[in-house]
Amino acid sequence: MELQELEQFVREKASLRKWDAEGCLRIGAELAVKINSIKNLSGEEKKKLVVDLILKGLHEGEKKEKETSSNPDAITVRYDQLEKVVKETLPVSLELMISASRGKFDLKKIKPSVWLRYCSCFAKGVVTVLVSQKVISEETAKKVGAAVEKIEEKVEPVVDAAASQAEALATTENPMLQIREVVQTAVAPSEGSSTQESKE
Repeated sequence: MELQELEQFVREKASLRKWDAEGCLRIGAELAVKINSIKNLSGEEKKKLVVDLILKGLHEGEKKEKETSSNPDAITVRYDQLEKVVKETLPVSLELMISASRGKFDLKKIKPSVWLRYCSCFAKGVVTVLVSQKVISEETAKKVGAAVEKIEEKVEPVVDAAASQAEALATTENPMLQIREVVQTAVAPSEGSSTQESKE
């Protein structure tokens, strides 16, 4: 498939709707299916091509909207936010889609850090949509973005280690069973004697 055909595909899809965060992800997913048939590209190259083509579509859309707008600054802000969605959320979404299509999408086997990254990307995408629809201010969006990044930075190194430790504990000896045994041992003598007394 020629590059011009792929660019035209993005234009046609974008002409059916206004560029927004959901549109970026949907068109990206449909484009990925088309690009997947290209044989001489690696997985990373295909993913990069999807992102690059969506970004190009966004730039064309922004330019077109500015030609007829009385407020080009608002359009710039909206498209900057959409660009972030494409760069941060679309690649992770494509990875999950590819894993699912290959039958490797086992929810139990996905590392907690991957879920954390996906959720933080999704949160950033939601914030972008809220800003573009003027539900929250740009200032609030920056605060939320900074908070999400801080959580990601602090928590990501810890979650996989904690999950591995919990898994190791579960496979060796179930700690809940040990706690139950300790409690039963501590409570059993008094319960036993009172039961015996009541029987007498």
